[in-house]
Amino acid sequence: MSSSARLSPRDSVFTTLVWNGGSKIADFDQHMNRLQEHAQRLRINLPEGTEKTFTKILKTLKMDEVNELIPKKMIRISYTPDDIEPIKIESRDMRLRNFIGEAITKQAPYWSKSATGCKHGDWSPYIEAIDSARISGADFTLLIRDFKIVDAGQATPVILDVDGVAYFPKPSDGAVRSITLDSIIEQIIEQGIPIKEGNLNERMVARAREMIIIGTGVGVCKIESIDGVEFLEPSDTLFEIAKNALEQHYANPNTWTDMEAES
Repeated sequence: MSSSARLSPRDSVFTTLVWNGGSKIADFDQHMNRLQEHAQRLRINLPEGTEKTFTKILKTLKMDEVNELIPKKMIRISYTPDDIEPIKIESRDMRLRNFIGEAITKQAPYWSKSATGCKHGDWSPYIEAIDSARISGADFTLLIRDFKIVDAGQATPVILDVDGVAYFPKPSDGAVRSITLDSIIEQIIEQGIPIKEGNLNERMVARAREMIIIGTGVGVCKIESIDGVEFLEPSDTLFEIAKNALEQHYANPNTWTDMEAES
């Protein structure tokens, strides 16, 4: 989709998965469940057997002879009811992951309540947000509404507050529920950091110890500055815990579905 195209959110639904470049996809069932949930909210009727159709198409992708359980590529699965080919699967290489970068802010787009927090057809504002960061020389764009961070262009932002609790934005405010974050929340808690939904407002950001973003494409990245302003007392605690947790998640064979073994 070009950044200039504006479609209706109800035109399409999609999700983006981690691929090892061979026959294995990470968190496949979780992504299919979220795809179904978002389709229902967007009033898009996924045909019966859609998951099996996705599986058959995934098997046709050019696969390398690899067995390593590490993220190498991303796969974007979309369903657009009115297209000649309603089901599309596209792959692309991973770029930078698990690094320290800078962020800028941009006004968050607005959609209806039912479309907010879904991966839907009108995704161009997110593409524009990513472009804005690139053009400015930054790495990430944080999306702002009502003086609080509601999402990021590439992933889900998480703040470690001075009280030692980590917070991520609410889907009701505009955040897309992160399967990557969901997969490591328990490990973060086990390491002594409570984590929950919250309002990432100006006051919290100003006093925060650190901020990370978590997502399929970027892994876990630390944000060292926002619009050129650095954190007062920077910490690496949440970054290191989340990064290690995600590495363990992908090292677990149960994380991966072998598409060649699926019927």
